[in-house]
Amino acid sequence: MALVGKLVRLRRMSHEDYEHLAEWCSDRSGTYSSGSTDFVSGAELQDFARRSGHVYLAVITHDGQHVGVVDYARVTYPGNYEIGVNIGDPEQWGAGYGADALWLLLRHLFHSKNAHRVQGVVGLYNKRSIQLVCTRGFIVEGLLRDYLFFDGRYHDGVAISMLRDDYYAMCSTTTGPVLEDTVPPEERLAARHAMERLLSGDTGHHLRTFLGRSEALGG
Repeated sequence: MALVGKLVRLRRMSHEDYEHLAEWCSDRSGTYSSGSTDFVSGAELQDFARRSGHVYLAVITHDGQHVGVVDYARVTYPGNYEIGVNIGDPEQWGAGYGADALWLLLRHLFHSKNAHRVQGVVGLYNKRSIQLVCTRGFIVEGLLRDYLFFDGRYHDGVAISMLRDDYYAMCSTTTGPVLEDTVPPEERLAARHAMERLLSGDTGHHLRTFLGRSEALGG
């Protein structure tokens, strides 16, 4: 499934993309997205992703500009993921790139990775992120007191989550994201009809015998 939205698309990170992310981590966008300013290199970030299993995807506008990064990592149990979104250039904030990238990431996790639960933490100081997650299907699970520290003081965090049923309920509304399957429905139906024709002939005898044996054994 192509991760292409209305405003942006997601793709694998290049070495240059990791260098952009390193710059953003040491600037305002790093504070807004994760509550800290980290002075790391692109190579260090790439090595961290390789060692930890953390997945970063570049956020690219339709005119080819690299404007941000989304990331996800499996936590605790299979099907549970923690996510993040970072639009790096403050000049691009408010253009809708972050929201579009977030919906693409959710579609990838729930519709392709069989995610059950997606979670994250948003700084209570981050007005745009708070407005986004509180109006588009996320559940606020609690407030994390003094969770983040910058500007010489502590800041609260907001724990949010979305379950698989929450996501598909949101997709069923007229304002929800549009789901696009990797394999079109007509192709799936044609493949099924081809198999039915195969099993109806002599070449399907061994499969019918196997199915009958499984039924006799209580399979």
